[in-house]
Parts: sequence; C-alpha cells; structure tokens
Amino acid sequence: DVLKRILPPEPRPPVSARPRKLSASAVEYLMRDPYIIYAKHILRLKPLDELEPDLTMADYGNIIHGILDNFNKRYSTEFPENAKEELLKIGHEYFVKNNIAFETRAFWWPRFEKIVDWLVAAERGYRKTVDKVYSEIEGSIRFDAPAGEFEITAKADRVDELKNGRVAVIDYKTGQIRSQKEVKSGYAPQLPIEGIIAANGGFTPIGKREVEKLIYWGLGNKDLVIDEEVKDILESNLQNIKDLVALFDFETTPYMARPNPSKLPKYSDYDHLARVKEWSVSEEGGNE
Repeated sequence: DVLKRILPPEPRPPVSARPRKLSASAVEYLMRDPYIIYAKHILRLKPLDELEPDLTMADYGNIIHGILDNFNKRYSTEFPENAKEELLKIGHEYFVKNNIAFETRAFWWPRFEKIVDWLVAAERGYRKTVDKVYSEIEGSIRFDAPAGEFEITAKADRVDELKNGRVAVIDYKTGQIRSQKEVKSGYAPQLPIEGIIAANGGFTPIGKREVEKLIYWGLGNKDLVIDEEVKDILESNLQNIKDLVALFDFETTPYMARPNPSKLPKYSDYDHLARVKEWSVSEEGGNE
C-alpha cells in the first residue's frame, strides 16, 4: 500500500458564518493559527474546565493585573509616596481573596515583592509626565471590509494621558515581553491595536489622541519603550490587519492550522482538534 500523507485541515466556512468582530488577541491568532478562530468563533468550541484545576502562571498573571488595576484606579492622578506599602497591602488582600494556598504563596509572594520594587522604581519618574491613568479601559475600532463592516475590540492594561496632551499605551507582562521586531512586523498586534484605537478616539473617556509611546513593562524584569516612528508603526499594523480581514472575507480562504511553523502562537487549545500530531511530520519522519 502507498502511504498517503495527511494534510492540515483547511476548513472554508461560508462568509456568512465568519466573525465580523474579533478581539486584539484573536487577531494575532488569525495571523499565526487561523484554525483557532475557526474552532473558537465559528464552531464555538471551548475546552472543558479541569475537574480539580491547579493554579497556573496564567492565574498568577491575572492576580497581578487585578492588583495593579485596583492600585491605578485608586491613584489615577497621583503616585503616592507610600506606593510600595499600598501595593503590598492590596496584594495581600488579593492573595487572601483568591485563597492562595500557603505552598503557592511561598513561591508567588517573593515574585510579587520583586515586581513591586521594580514597578515603584519605574513609576517614580515616569508618573511625573502623566496627567491621568486609565486602567483596564475598553475600546474598539471599525472599518469597512469586502463582506461589510468589521470591528476589533481591545482592553488596554493602561492608557496614560500625558501632560503634553498625547497618550502612552502600556501593556503589563508577567512573562516574556514582545520584541520591537515583532511589533513593527505586525506579528504582535495587540499593543499596536490599542494604539490605533486611541489614535482614532475608540477609548471613549479619552477621545482622539496622538500616541507618543507604546510601552511593554516586563514586570520585575525589563521594559520596551517604542517612541520612534510610532505613527508609521500604527499605520502599517492597521493596513496589515485590514488586508488580513479582507483575505478571510472570501470563502476561498481557508482557516488553516499552523500555516507557518516559525510563527506559531505559544499555545493553542485546539491542536488536538486539528489533529496536529497526525500531519505535522516531516518527510524524514521527524516532528517539525
């Protein structure tokens, strides 16, 4: 018998079934692994919850984001002298509220203390340039596409109204931050999308503002500040996104699984559904 190579799935649902609205994070999946969008937004499938779920680093990240959101809403127009004490106090409240077990707390709390020290040092000088912090703010942008109007939504960790009337958009990372190359090439679209929304007045409380900086804060680690050619970066990202949306507005475009192995997302809930292990084998017999 001749062995027949199994090919990746290439579903082509009708345009009427394709989403007309995606979040900023979903746009990145559409770039890196369109099959995720097919499974999640068209088939509307989602993984089952674990019967006894363990806390993960994703949970840790959510807790840290919650602590910082609470702090920023309390101190949106000034940075308090006792910022470290306030952050630790709010952190303690969140750890208690989330019932963090002692053994997990023993690992997570020192990491949080390191984040607090790093953040306070970073904020001391930076906050002097800020009029007001908008924390966990939601917005969207709409544009015309071949199959009709398309909407992209985002929730920004922070959009800071600067004293010069412009804004800075900040993304907190408890893990690895994105690279400037990824941002410029369009493969890390979330922060640029938030900048695009801000530049077009999509964050209602702020209004239309020029974006001065795109900032990744790798909490407790390092940061990336993009403050040159910001307008060009936003414009090129928006054009990339419009081109991508237009491509999927035709039934001939499939929602392929993992089309570019070098650009895969870090994680997918749908690799098993796409039967990746059956077809991601090279001709030499090894895994990709």
